[in-house]
Amino acid sequence: MKFLASLTVSTLSSAATLPGLMRRQGNIDDQPTCGTTGDATLSDCQYMYDNWPNFPDWSPTCHYYDGVGSSTAWRPACNGNCCVYTDWNGGLWADIRTAVSHLLDCGDKAKNTVNGVLQVVDSGRVCISNGDGCGDCFED
Repeated sequence: MKFLASLTVSTLSSAATLPGLMRRQGNIDDQPTCGTTGDATLSDCQYMYDNWPNFPDWSPTCHYYDGVGSSTAWRPACNGNCCVYTDWNGGLWADIRTAVSHLLDCGDKAKNTVNGVLQVVDSGRVCISNGDGCGDCFED
């Protein structure tokens, strides 16, 4: 019985080191690019982050030039003069929220403004901007 228990423990500990079984880590690039688009109102963005919607609304779309042709972007959440844009509608909603928290670091509290874009592994790029930010967010 001791042999079976030790075999099970060693098998589980070995399996935990396999790449496919490892915990998901750090999908967020911690280095947002700030100042890429029209200013959103920082207090509106902070309110949206603090009261994050349970589900994205993938229906609002816009288009931008990607260097080759026209691409679609989505605007899954807005509050006042602050909108979240993504360049992929399959992004993980929790990762998008985390990206917004990093993008809030681009904010200027004295001016009450914020804007920026951030790459998220498996979820595309995420941008916060005013309601006119689609092209500016992703054409850079």
